[in-house]
Amino acid sequence: MTPPSAQESVNALRLNCHGTEERDVIGFSRGTAFGRHHAVSVIGGNSQLDPFGEPMDIDMEWQTGEVRMPRRFLPPLHGGDDGWFEFKI
Repeated sequence: MTPPSAQESVNALRLNCHGTEERDVIGFSRGTAFGRHHAVSVIGGNSQLDPFGEPMDIDMEWQTGEVRMPRRFLPPLHGGDDGWFEFKI
């Protein structure tokens, strides 16, 4: 959806939302410790927060509109038109 021109309806609204979030990333590591007479295998895990930010755009006019979802929130196979999805209110 393109932004409305001066002659078009004044009932159109475009929202550009910026948000941030953190996700928990879990990692595993494996190692071996050697002593004089034996070896010990060790498996360890760690967790850390990975911050990310993604914009989301919403265009509305009367009772219809389009929303552009951040690509990281879309499944590999999805519809839409280049990330834009239509909706009705």
